[in-house]
Amino acid sequence: MIAGDEDVLVGAEESRRTAALLPRGRLVTVAGAGHLQPLEAPEPVTRALLELLARTAGSADAAATAATAATTEGARAC
Repeated sequence: MIAGDEDVLVGAEESRRTAALLPRGRLVTVAGAGHLQPLEAPEPVTRALLELLARTAGSADAAATAATAATTEGARAC
């Protein structure tokens, strides 16, 4: 989850609680940004999204491999 430290619509505590409720949730706070972080601070938002993609790429590869293996096993059973 990405939140601006100057967001007056969604407070810092609500952002922390929401991130804590998400499986593998993380909160990235963007200094000097309000509610529209991608427009107000595109560089740190882009960096956070790229880090998320890098972290999840391995998980996506593992999931795709598992799905392929399951499909292959299912095809052999027929």
